[in-house]
Amino acid sequence: MTRPQFQTVESALKAYTEAMSGSGNEGLLRAVYPSAPREVILGLGKTGAGVKSYFMTIPDPRIKPDGEKAVVDCTIFHNYVANTGRPSTIHEERRLTLERRADSWIIVDSRRR
Repeated sequence: MTRPQFQTVESALKAYTEAMSGSGNEGLLRAVYPSAPREVILGLGKTGAGVKSYFMTIPDPRIKPDGEKAVVDCTIFHNYVANTGRPSTIHEERRLTLERRADSWIIVDSRRR
């Protein structure tokens, strides 16, 4: 199987949100964020009691490219829909560091801001 390529920082961020959303996609997550913490991998697709669905978004990321690296300051929105149909959102400020490896951008670090 061919490893996915993320030609732009934006495409890597899109893959990250797709990997984390819904029931989770471990293969895609490991492709875009190979050093993802174990607790993130283990938590993929686990929404908790009373939660019907989950998706993650990163609107308006502030991308600061620097050659083969890029720093992204962003607000990550964790969007939940309860079994009752009621939506809720939790947000967190993060700084993602990406590096260009071969022909692909990958996340190498994620920290709270």
